[in-house]
Amino acid sequence: MNRRHLVFVYGTLKSGYHNFDRYLRGSHKVGNAATRRAFHVTCVGYPVAYRSGPDPLPVNGEVYLVNNETMAKLDRLEGVPYLYQRTSEIVLVDGTTQLRAWMYTKRPGQFHGDPCPVVDGAYVWSR
Repeated sequence: MNRRHLVFVYGTLKSGYHNFDRYLRGSHKVGNAATRRAFHVTCVGYPVAYRSGPDPLPVNGEVYLVNNETMAKLDRLEGVPYLYQRTSEIVLVDGTTQLRAWMYTKRPGQFHGDPCPVVDGAYVWSR
């Protein structure tokens, strides 16, 4: 059985970025979204979200509906469980609908860099 998963992406997997075509092209975009919980986002050439630290903010991104095969490919790309961890988060899609989606977040002790930019009260990442 090919189960479907909702996944929230906020970096190189977003449409228009270099990993989108390879991993998410053909997946159904549910909409633009922001995390309900607040995070910190470090930029190390790409964004890395994590929960600890002062003054966290929501993260802006996109939600996609993906199959098991795509989910497994995303886990390999993100280095689960060694680099990133996959966590279940509530996201607000298109400002109206709350959904629970998978999100890739920093594992403790991984990644150190500068904070990503903040726009309109939320972390955003662009090239």
